[in-house]
Formats: sequence, C-alpha cells, structure tokens
Amino acid sequence: VERARRALGDRASIEQGDIRSVGFGAADAVVILDVLHYIPPADQEAVLVRVRNALSSGGVLLLRVGDAAGGLPFRVS
Repeated sequence: VERARRALGDRASIEQGDIRSVGFGAADAVVILDVLHYIPPADQEAVLVRVRNALSSGGVLLLRVGDAAGGLPFRVS
C-alpha cells in the first residue's frame, strides 16, 4: 500500500482493508491480485458483485490469481 501511494501520489486513491467488508465507493478501475482464492466462494461472489456495482460504466476490473506451479512467469509476477 505504501509503495503504491508513493508511486501514484495524488493520481489515485489507494485504500487498505478487508476486501469482504471495506467500502469500494465509485471507481474507474479495481485491481484484485492474488486475493480471491483465499476467501470462501460465497464471499468471492459477494466481492465481485460489489466490484461490479462500484465500477463506472466502461470501468475495468484487473483480476489475477497466481499459480505457484507456473514456474518463471509466476516468480516474475
């Protein structure tokens, strides 16, 4: 979070919290990296519904679940 805040400064709002309960507000983009697979399926669905509701028309969701068996690409990411 601190690295993102330093890198982006005032150009983006960086929030930290429990993805299952933190308010998403309104967003043009949502980034979820290597998180969803750690929470129960029902919570995953609820998070994705909330993301959909938070995104503006034409908004973007960047979602990744890393595969530790993926070799070098996994290590690089």
